[in-house]
Amino acid sequence: MNRALSAMDQTLANTAMNTISGVDVDDEASDDGGDIESIKSLLCDYLDGITENPSTSPEDDDQSKAFGDLLAQWVAHWRKNGDYGTLVYMLVDRNEEYKDRELGLKALEAGDRRKAHFLEARCRQRSICLYLAKIRSTIDCRVEKRLEPKIAISLHGICELNGGSLTDKEIRLETESVIQAKSFTDKRFREVDSQKSYPTPVDGTSPLATVNTRVSEGWALLMVPEGHKLRFLTDNANAADLNIWIARQTELIQTQNGKLEDAEQKTRWALARVCKTQINNIRSFTYGSNSSDPKKPVALETVIHASLKLQDTILLQDALTVSPRELPLTLWEEIGSNLDLRRFSDYQNGINQALVQIHSFQDRYIVLQSILSGYKKIDPDTESQPLQLWISDKIEDALREIRQVEENDGRILATIGAKYGKDFLNKKAIPFAKKSGSHHAFALAFAIQLYDEGASKNIDTEIAKSGIREVLSTTFPMITIRSATTHIKHPIVGLETLRDANHSPQSRWSVSPDCLADLLDCCINLNLKEEEFRILQQLWLETSSADAEALQYFFLPFVKRLRQIMQDHNISPSTRNYPNYLFLFQQTISMFIIRYIGKEPFLPVNAALPYMGCGKQKIYCHGCSDLDDFLQHPEGLAGDIIGNGEMREHVKSRLLHGELCSPTHVGYLDSKTILTGTEPSNPEAVHTLRVNKWFTRPIIPEYAWKQRVYAANDMIQDIAKDEEWKLLLGDKYDECMQLRAVML
Repeated sequence: MNRALSAMDQTLANTAMNTISGVDVDDEASDDGGDIESIKSLLCDYLDGITENPSTSPEDDDQSKAFGDLLAQWVAHWRKNGDYGTLVYMLVDRNEEYKDRELGLKALEAGDRRKAHFLEARCRQRSICLYLAKIRSTIDCRVEKRLEPKIAISLHGICELNGGSLTDKEIRLETESVIQAKSFTDKRFREVDSQKSYPTPVDGTSPLATVNTRVSEGWALLMVPEGHKLRFLTDNANAADLNIWIARQTELIQTQNGKLEDAEQKTRWALARVCKTQINNIRSFTYGSNSSDPKKPVALETVIHASLKLQDTILLQDALTVSPRELPLTLWEEIGSNLDLRRFSDYQNGINQALVQIHSFQDRYIVLQSILSGYKKIDPDTESQPLQLWISDKIEDALREIRQVEENDGRILATIGAKYGKDFLNKKAIPFAKKSGSHHAFALAFAIQLYDEGASKNIDTEIAKSGIREVLSTTFPMITIRSATTHIKHPIVGLETLRDANHSPQSRWSVSPDCLADLLDCCINLNLKEEEFRILQQLWLETSSADAEALQYFFLPFVKRLRQIMQDHNISPSTRNYPNYLFLFQQTISMFIIRYIGKEPFLPVNAALPYMGCGKQKIYCHGCSDLDDFLQHPEGLAGDIIGNGEMREHVKSRLLHGELCSPTHVGYLDSKTILTGTEPSNPEAVHTLRVNKWFTRPIIPEYAWKQRVYAANDMIQDIAKDEEWKLLLGDKYDECMQLRAVML
């Protein structure tokens, strides 16, 4: 088991020696702590007098009792004033000897070991814990600090005298806690002053590279009163160790039923004390920088389990308000299952403060329902009216407080409205949805869910109809499929799946094509003619400015759904509203073909090809030099190299065969000799070698364009076949399909 956890367990086991407040009880200690500086000075004199030679050491009974009395006065001072909870005696002048040794009693030099044994015996008599530690002092050496030097002291590697590790955490120490503080700091400042008063960089070294601090390390003896030990250990323990300890102690404590035994009270006090320390750890901005730190929700869950077992509502409030959005839903259920409605007011404040930090309406509602679910799990028939009334108040609070909404909030709000009835819908839910109508996904989700509630007979159909009309009256003057930049909130743990299924932060669209299609279907079912026309009109306007991506990923899926809606509602050329649908199909398909496929690309040829010559200078090989000049010319398609037979053969050997690529096209080379001299058979005769560039096709644009053509054809055919397109496009069929056919 970890040494820090063992020490905490041992401290808890010894709580019978301490009061509930954690203060050490010492009958021999004076109520007056005395002057702490005098106490430190006398302690220092005693300990400095202990050397390797027993005859010179102050260890007789009288001196030993006097030393014990000094320790008792120190403990009394701490108990009365709350400061100097630790004292440190530095084992000075041993830095070099101890530098490479493993910290422990056996590693001490003889004189220091005698001091440790002497101090251990006297500390044990006075209920004081004694540890070994490494001590580090750092002095600021910058010139501007010389007149007022600063020293920082810290402990690390604290261990029992037998060498067992207690904590690895570095602990900042007040200089006054060091028994030899004045003599030690004076000595350290003299060491620095003995060096150059104004440190200057050596040759070639930047001034920024000069040493600004001086660090010294050594060993020390650390004294902690037994009553302060638990706080000292918990304040300086790793978060992971505390998490394990809290979880274990929570399982061991008893559920409070009536008066508790004294030992149980002290155990509960100690657990609450450690939980508060852990909450402070979690609140720290450095939490999580240590890889061993448990995840924040895990650490909080452990503390909340303990606070519920302790029935400590203040501790519960502190834990809940650290980061309520990160708590798992099961934990809110556990809170509900531990509620005693007779003491519900004690819990309300903490839960209310946590809810205020949850800025999503959906998340607040789910938390409230989780608490109610947990409460009913204990006994489904238990009276829960006070809890239900409180939840109703919290929902109304959310409608007043929340400024940003999401798509799922619309669904949840309509569901709540159906549950709470006509008055809530008309006075709370619908006005809130109308006010938030600028968030299009929220408004549409609310309208669709309201329709579903009416279709399911949970609310009157006329209420659903009027509510949809009111919300859409605000939404449609502003609606657009283009997504505005919105703040994506961090969801409660456990809600990620629900969020991801309905809300994609990567989406470009403010509403989904399926959502608009569902809304259109609702309007047709409710005979909302004006709203039906507005949807079709708005989408037609959007297609005129939509880019290829919007047409492919939004409008094509929408018209595919639209075709099904038309079939479901028997919308055909004979129906009055058919032209509105026809026009949208015509606009969508024609814009898609133009903007997705585009015109067949024409790319001017860049005839430049890679060098193929031998690389020699022109005075040594003018044939290859002329060849390379021709190959690199961006417009030259034929080039002549003049030379004798050897030169011509040399140039021909340098020509690459097969396909070659210019910056724009794929082609090849050929060559032939043109006789220009009078002696064709003479190899020394000068003739012309003609090299030709031939280009067969563009490299990329044509290929990419053809791929778009094939893809567009597949997408159009996926919506409907040609015979059906004739009905859907009407008199524009030939125009649209001719446009497509020309491109294909």
